[in-house]
Amino acid sequence: MVRKKRRKTAEPTTPTDQDHVRKVLKEQVRKLLQDRVQHYRKQRDDLWAYLKRDPGYPTRQKQEDREGVARELKQITAMWDEVAPYIRHIKAFVGDILEPGRLTACYLLFGKLSQGFAAIFLLARMASTTR
Repeated sequence: MVRKKRRKTAEPTTPTDQDHVRKVLKEQVRKLLQDRVQHYRKQRDDLWAYLKRDPGYPTRQKQEDREGVARELKQITAMWDEVAPYIRHIKAFVGDILEPGRLTACYLLFGKLSQGFAAIFLLARMASTTR
């Protein structure tokens, strides 16, 4: 009778080995958290120093951001206004919207999409004009 060699399996770790691994991992996590907290504290201190030198910066930046959003919104709205008539034009090919089919499904999805975009543009326009 020929005996097969058994594969060696990893030795089970002892509780002391597991405790050591846990301690090492816990120390690494503590160190990473400490580094992150120090980084955020430095950022906070740098920000406060900058704001002391230039207290009007947040107001200026907010206004620049609003103007940038308004510019981008105008461009996106113009592009959407070019596409929207084609979506409305699909209705002529659909016929009964309750009839199952790919064209009907596409029309309904495009309609839903156009309503969503219209709402997004309206909200963005309102947000960019409010002070």
